[in-house]
Amino acid sequence: MPCNHKRVAATLQLERHLWDAGVDVVVGMDEVGRGSWAGPLTVAAVVVDPDRPISQVQDSKKLTPAVREKLHDRIIGWARAVCIAHATVEECVQLGMSVAQRLAAKRALDGIALSVDHVLVDGPWDFVTPKPDHPTSTKPADHSNSNPKNPIALKLDLDEANQAKQGSFAASSVCVSQSSAVTNGGLKARFHDVRNQTDAPAVTTVVRGDTKSLTIAAASIVAKVTRDRIMVAAAKKYPAYRFASNKGYQCPHHIAALQTWGISDFHRRNWAFVNKLCPPTDPSQTVSGTVDP
Repeated sequence: MPCNHKRVAATLQLERHLWDAGVDVVVGMDEVGRGSWAGPLTVAAVVVDPDRPISQVQDSKKLTPAVREKLHDRIIGWARAVCIAHATVEECVQLGMSVAQRLAAKRALDGIALSVDHVLVDGPWDFVTPKPDHPTSTKPADHSNSNPKNPIALKLDLDEANQAKQGSFAASSVCVSQSSAVTNGGLKARFHDVRNQTDAPAVTTVVRGDTKSLTIAAASIVAKVTRDRIMVAAAKKYPAYRFASNKGYQCPHHIAALQTWGISDFHRRNWAFVNKLCPPTDPSQTVSGTVDP
């Protein structure tokens, strides 16, 4: 019997369960770039507006690049708040991917200019809840400082945020927000409430959340488009690796380029692929280049 695989947009069922229970600000969060060999790890946090409908929002992996681009700009203008944050290449190298992901998540959450009550995270791992004595367990960021050199939060208005299309990033966070009322809805779902410290929001991990939760799906689109733009910009500085097409992930051409040219300073140089694929050289001798801010 033939199977009909119909693409279904994500919904607000999980969010409405929380709103019905009295929760106000619900953030959807997703990451992109964790498995990449090069470039930053990007995390997006989105607070949706339940009173303003938006169509076509679903798992970013199921959308074409052109549709993702259009939805990215629509989401930025539609959401109550959006913050896109990064862990840099050097942070991924020095801290390890788990800590780097927690750091990017903290930056994204700190950049939401609302008092966050609950976070819906894509996947089975809670990378949001702070751990005691963890490198990312710091005080909330002071968002009154709009200096682009501040690695925690860079405040931009909606027009400036849309200029991020060029794919560059001068700071580790790009955040936008706008006010909107939140209404309650009702649909029961199973949640777990994780709180390791009093000022931390509750966190719910949602396996395949980008196919179920509209807020997570929106975050997945914003995160992917933002990082893709960064990698396209990086491709102009490192043309041998074709980052514009592979986005830093493993593929035959990327492997061949590494075997021929070695790593660039945009690669995560301490990963296992370096020893397996790259020609033996002085570790300090890498293909140099920069991504202009």
